[in-house]
Amino acid sequence: MENILLPDGLVRPLSFYLALEEYIAAAYGCGFFVWQVEPTVIIGRNQDLETEVNLDFCRKHGVRVVRRKSGGGCVYADMGNLMVSYITPERGVDIVFPRFLRKMAECLGGFGLEAVVSGHNDILMGGRKVSGSAFFAHTAASIVHCTLMHSVNLDMLQNAITPTEAKLAKHSVKSVRQRVANLSDLIPGIEIEAVKAALTEAFCDSVRMLSPAEIEAVKDLEMRSKSLIFDTTMDQSLKTTCLHEDHIALGAKMSPFAGFDMPIQYSGIIQEHNAVRNAVGMFDVSHMGEIFVDGPDAEAFVNHIFTNDVKGLGPGAILYGMMCYPDGGTVDDLLVYKEFESGFLLVVNAANVDKDYKWLLEQSKDYKVEIFDDSESWGQIALQGPAAEDALVKLFGIEELRELEFYTFYDLEDEDGGRVIVSRTGYTGEDGFEIYASPDNIRDMWAAFIEDGVTPCGLGCRDTLRFEAGLPLYGDELSSEISPVMAGLSMFCKFDKPEFIGKDALLKQKTEGVERKIVGIELKDNAIPRAGYPVELEDGTQVGVVTTGYHSITLDKSICFALVDAAYAALGTPLWIRIRKHVFPGEVVKKRFYKTNYKK
Repeated sequence: MENILLPDGLVRPLSFYLALEEYIAAAYGCGFFVWQVEPTVIIGRNQDLETEVNLDFCRKHGVRVVRRKSGGGCVYADMGNLMVSYITPERGVDIVFPRFLRKMAECLGGFGLEAVVSGHNDILMGGRKVSGSAFFAHTAASIVHCTLMHSVNLDMLQNAITPTEAKLAKHSVKSVRQRVANLSDLIPGIEIEAVKAALTEAFCDSVRMLSPAEIEAVKDLEMRSKSLIFDTTMDQSLKTTCLHEDHIALGAKMSPFAGFDMPIQYSGIIQEHNAVRNAVGMFDVSHMGEIFVDGPDAEAFVNHIFTNDVKGLGPGAILYGMMCYPDGGTVDDLLVYKEFESGFLLVVNAANVDKDYKWLLEQSKDYKVEIFDDSESWGQIALQGPAAEDALVKLFGIEELRELEFYTFYDLEDEDGGRVIVSRTGYTGEDGFEIYASPDNIRDMWAAFIEDGVTPCGLGCRDTLRFEAGLPLYGDELSSEISPVMAGLSMFCKFDKPEFIGKDALLKQKTEGVERKIVGIELKDNAIPRAGYPVELEDGTQVGVVTTGYHSITLDKSICFALVDAAYAALGTPLWIRIRKHVFPGEVVKKRFYKTNYKK
C-alpha cells in the first residue's frame, strides 16, 4: 500500500482530506495517509447535530463542525489528533474493518501498552478509548476514517461534544472525558511524529508523492463536492432566511443546512409529512438561489449550459434539467423560468449558489449576457398538498390561479408594485406552488398562512416526501460524480440539441451504458437503510452503496435509493443491505415509490 504524500506539507481543511480520500479511491483504488486539522467537530451523516454537538460553544471558539459522508459517531479533532485515511479495493465492512483495526492495535501496542479492539470499532489502551473509526463504502473502494488521540485539548473536546445521557450510560461513564485518553498521558514521552512514522511503516510499503496537477484535481473535487458532501458551514457565517425569527417563535428544531440555520421540524416529521400528503403544508425555501440571465444571447447561453432545451420556450414556462461538467458530472440540477419580457430566471440549490454563479460566469465569456445573483432580494415559500390550491387562492383572492398549469408561473404585483412570482412545480409528489417575493412580503404571507391553519413544515419531511416521490437530491442522487444518465434522468437531456456542455460524455454514457446506476430498493424487513450503507450480493460481495433511505411514512415499508453496479440494476434483482453487522434482503424496484398527485 502506498503512503500518499503532499508536496507542500501544508495543513488543510477537513474538506480537502475527504476529497483526497475520494480522489485516491477513484484514481488508484488503494492508499494510506495521515493528516491533521485545526479544531473541528466531525459528525457522522446520520447523527443528530443538536444532541451531539454544542453548536454555540463551537461558534464562539472557532471550532468548525463538518458532517462527513460516512456513518459513525461524533469526533472532536485538533492538531493533537492524527487522522488516518485507509483506502482499499477490498469490499465489505466485515472484512475491511477488522483487518484495519487489528493492524492499528498491533502498531500501537508496539509502544509498550496493550491496545485492544472494542466491539464499537474503537481501540482501547489502559481501558480508555484512544482511537475511533468509521467506514464508508465508496463506489470505487472501501474507505476507513480513523482518529487517534495523541495530545488533544480535552477541555475543548468536553465542551464541543455533548452525547446523550443514554449514550454515556451505555459506556458506564458520566462524561465523554471519562471515556477517552491521550496517548501522551498513557505513554509519557511518546512523540506524535513517532506515532505517525510507526503507522506509516505498519501499513505502507511504498510512497506516492502527489503532483501539483493532482493537488489541483483534489481541490477541484473539493470545490465540486464540498457543499453537498462535507461542509455544513457551521461557523459564525451561518446565514438565516427572512423567516428565521418566525421559525424560532414557532418552536422549530433548527439545524444548519447548506450554510443556513434552517427548521428541520416543528410538530414532528411524521405529522408534517402527513399534512402535506393529506391536506396542506408549507416550507421556507428562501435559502434557494435566484440567478437571472438577460441579454441578446440569453437563450443561446442558457441552452449551452442547460441539458434541457429552452429554444423557443414561451414566457411563463418552466423547465427542469441539469448543468453538467464536460465529463458529464452534474454541476447542479435546477429550474429555468422563461421571463415574460426577456431573459431567464435560474432557481438553483442553496448549497450550490456560489459555485453555480461562478460556473455561469466562467462559461459566459463568448456570449452577450448579463448574469446577476439576486438571491438576497428574494424569499420563497413552497406550498404543498392537495389543499394547496385553495390556500393559495384564499391568500391572493385570485381565482385565476387555479388555472395555473403544471410547470408554469404567473407574474403578480404586491400593493407597493413589487414583483411576486407564483409557480406550480413542487418537490413532494403532491400538487403545489412556489411563491417568490420580497422578504417583507414573504413574512406577511407566512403569517397569513399560519393564521389560516396551514401546517409549517421543516426540511426533515421535505426529504421524506421527495424521496417517496422518486425525486433526486443533489449530493445524494446527483453530484459531480453522478451524471444525469447514471441517475436515470436522461429524459431531461435533449440530445437533439446542437450542443450543450457535457453532451458528448452523456451521449456516450447513454449509448454505450454506464458502470453504475441509481436504483430503488425495497427491503423485505423493517430495518432502515441509511445513506452510506453497503449494498451487497447474497455472498457478501459489495456492488453499491445507499444514497438515501427511510422507512416510508406513507407506504410503511423500508425503501432506499442506491448507486449500484449496472449489472445489478434491473427491476427484480435481489440485493442485500448491510446495516452494521447484519444484512437484510431486498429487491430492485421502480424509483418512484409513491404515486404522485401533480395537477397536470
